[in-house]
Amino acid sequence: MREGDIVQTTLGHKWVVAFLLDVDDVEGLHDGRYAFIVRPEPTPYGDDIVYALESENDIFMGWLGTTEIDQGDVYTLYGDEPFAVDEQRGQFIKLRRENGSTEWVMRWRLAFNLLVGHDISPEADWTEANLLGAV
Repeated sequence: MREGDIVQTTLGHKWVVAFLLDVDDVEGLHDGRYAFIVRPEPTPYGDDIVYALESENDIFMGWLGTTEIDQGDVYTLYGDEPFAVDEQRGQFIKLRRENGSTEWVMRWRLAFNLLVGHDISPEADWTEANLLGAV
């Protein structure tokens, strides 16, 4: 599992892995690897971001996972402008425009925007998932 992967819960929600962290001797958490996951939540005024911290072991039990970003793929984001995936380094992806200019983006943010179908404002509201059904 890596940043930018998309996982789907048994309830049908699709989440993007924003980052992974290793936990050792943290009160309230079992030792192991955790994923900070995010998903869009449509609202009347735009999309909000729902987040949760889940054990990687729990995600692997019954969840479906995919990596949907590949070198050379072309995507349309930020309006109607197409971008090609030019290079990847860890959790960063280098996008190339038709005019040859490039920019680096966070892998999870690109995956999240692709899941939503458009760019999400960094000012979007963030809401912690209600673990009694939202995950």
